Amino acid sequence: MTVIETARLRLRPFTMRDVPALARLYGDDVIMRYMRQGHGLKREQAATEARANITNFTDQWRRRGFGVWAVTDRESGRLLGRCGLHHIAEVNAVEVLYLLNKTVWGRGLATEAAAAALAFGFAQLNLPAIIAIARPENGPSRRVMEKLGLEYRRNVVLWDVDLAWHEISRERWQAQRPIDPAALQASAD
Repeated sequence: MTVIETARLRLRPFTMRDVPALARLYGDDVIMRYMRQGHGLKREQAATEARANITNFTDQWRRRGFGVWAVTDRESGRLLGRCGLHHIAEVNAVEVLYLLNKTVWGRGLATEAAAAALAFGFAQLNLPAIIAIARPENGPSRRVMEKLGLEYRRNVVLWDVDLAWHEISRERWQAQRPIDPAALQASAD
């Protein structure tokens, strides 16, 4: 699994030690309002979901060579959230996803983390395209997508949720280079 460092963040593999911090995010109504269920999960359900997600993230890294990272603060090591690449089987597409603690919203960290994930997907994996999906009313997430050069294509229904589909091709990403991949420090663990 790859570790990436950006100016302010370290994207590293999740471990089961991350369950409590990830579960706190999953239990927060504000953080989770635009997620599938539309609200935070109850404490035990959040912990169960965190464990299951970490297992799935690790499995996807093994099977596909990419996945979701734990996003941590480079200085303190504190878990801030998750970001990475995820294969959506229902539409056979690779999605860039991100979910950060509300305590760090508004600082450009979601854009920084997602830019690193896009750079990894295009420069390292040579993916032809990457999508991002969000509820249409999730303005902050959609602004991150637009900053990264993902263009709105259409609305889709996945998992019984209406979602706005944004997409960027490798060619478009290479032409605009929203982040210099050489500025990222990546290593394999």
